[in-house]
Amino acid sequence: MSQSGSGAPSSSADRLAGALLGLALGDALGFVVEAAPPEVARAYAREELARRRYGARSHAHFPFGQYSDDTQLARALLLGVRDAGGWDPAAFARRVEQLFHAGAAVGAGPGTRGAAERLRAGVHWREAGAPAPYAGNGAAMRAAPLGILLGKDLPRLVAVATEQALVTHLDPRCAGGAVAVAGAAALVARPVELDARRVVR
Repeated sequence: MSQSGSGAPSSSADRLAGALLGLALGDALGFVVEAAPPEVARAYAREELARRRYGARSHAHFPFGQYSDDTQLARALLLGVRDAGGWDPAAFARRVEQLFHAGAAVGAGPGTRGAAERLRAGVHWREAGAPAPYAGNGAAMRAAPLGILLGKDLPRLVAVATEQALVTHLDPRCAGGAVAVAGAAALVARPVELDARRVVR
C-alpha cells in the first residue's frame, strides 16, 4: 500500500503529487542524455546514476536537474483538468499552445513543437499532433498522473490517455505507450500487493 511518512495510507492528492514529482525526477535525470545513442544512455545509467555520481554531466544547454517539456506538459495536462473541471482534451490543447506561445517550453522535440504551432494556427486538437511515423515518447512521459486520476475506471483511463496523446502525437504507438504508463501507474497506486505479471498484462 502507498504510505505517507506517518504510516497512514496516502490520499489521492498525495499519490498524484508523488506521480508528478517522480515524473519530474525521472525526466530531469534522463534529460541529460535525451536523444543520445543507446550506448551513451546505458553508460550514463551504469557509470553515473548507479554509482550515485549525480551531476557528473549535464545537458548541453541546461544545468543538471533541469526537467524538460515532458514535465511541463504533465503539469499542463493536470491544469487543463482543473480548468475544465474534468478531462477535456481541448483544455489541455490550450495549455500546450500557451506554454509554447510563451516561449517557456524546455528542450521540446520537433513533434511536440510542431503540434503546438498547429494548435496556435487553429488546427483541431485531434489533428494537430505530429503525424506517423513520427513516434516520440512525450505522450507516455506525461501519462502517469492519469493512472492516479482515473485508475478506478480503466476504460475511461484508456480513452483519456489516447486522447491526450493525439494532441501532440498521432502515431498509435504513442497512444499505446501512454496507455501502458497510465495503466501501470493505476495498478501501482492500488492498495494491494503489486503483481509484476499483472502489470505486464
